[in-house]
Amino acid sequence: EVAQVMKNVFTHSFRNAMDHGIETATERIAQGKLEQGTITLDVSEEDGRVVLTLADDGRGLALRKLKDKATAQGVVYANEELSDRELADLVFQSGLSTAADVSDISGRGVGMDAIRKFVEQIGGEVEIRFTETSTRDADYRRFESRIILPAACAVKVA
Repeated sequence: EVAQVMKNVFTHSFRNAMDHGIETATERIAQGKLEQGTITLDVSEEDGRVVLTLADDGRGLALRKLKDKATAQGVVYANEELSDRELADLVFQSGLSTAADVSDISGRGVGMDAIRKFVEQIGGEVEIRFTETSTRDADYRRFESRIILPAACAVKVA
């Protein structure tokens, strides 16, 4: 059961990073970045739980776009003041996507909400953690996704 859940979690996580986070080669070069993006996965242990941290070197979380989409869908009010943390939590709203177009990879509003559901069904949790102390601009903020699994999901290696 856990193996199937993790397969789904990683499929959605890597697709989200590739389609939403990593810029095109042209955009990356213009920003002084390497042409190819990087997605990293770190595994650690915290308080007896397994923590999987997924991050990329892309543009970051589209905070303004999240607010605009959530407002258009009636999830929040246009004049509602939301912190970056509250905006980040909007990624877990079912049917909410910042993708401009629907593709096989994204835009269907099935992503972070699905990841959270998959992980919660095995007793874990998912959170967004910002990796910058403040926004670089009003639109994006770099982050990492943390998938926290119960100790029962750990495999001990001798």
